[in-house]
Amino acid sequence: MDEQEKKIIFLVEDDEAIREGLIELLESDEFRVVAAKNMEEAEEKFQAIKDGQLRADICIFDGNLGSEKTGADGLALLKRARDIGETLGKHLPVIGFSGQDFLEEGDIRADAVLIKPRDLFKLAD
Repeated sequence: MDEQEKKIIFLVEDDEAIREGLIELLESDEFRVVAAKNMEEAEEKFQAIKDGQLRADICIFDGNLGSEKTGADGLALLKRARDIGETLGKHLPVIGFSGQDFLEEGDIRADAVLIKPRDLFKLAD
């Protein structure tokens, strides 16, 4: 498959071992991965997506991720992904992975939630 044809996954995970394992797993299954290790990097990449400098076809992030600096959390990432999708005029699918089985607030919810660590290999499906 041509590099330009591959789906691009935007991955946000602060645990280096999990992040690197997911990158390896997803890239071996014909995806390209753009990764961020914290909320600040995630925000920079979200801005690049919004500005058209970076493409993402799906977002996958740790629902328990948080920022001591800004107080933002997994729900903030979810809301940001939804806002960017609206700005771009398309649905930007979001998969959260977490130690809990929900990631939602009001009408805003992830498209899917995988429970760590047991469901991580379902990502390749």
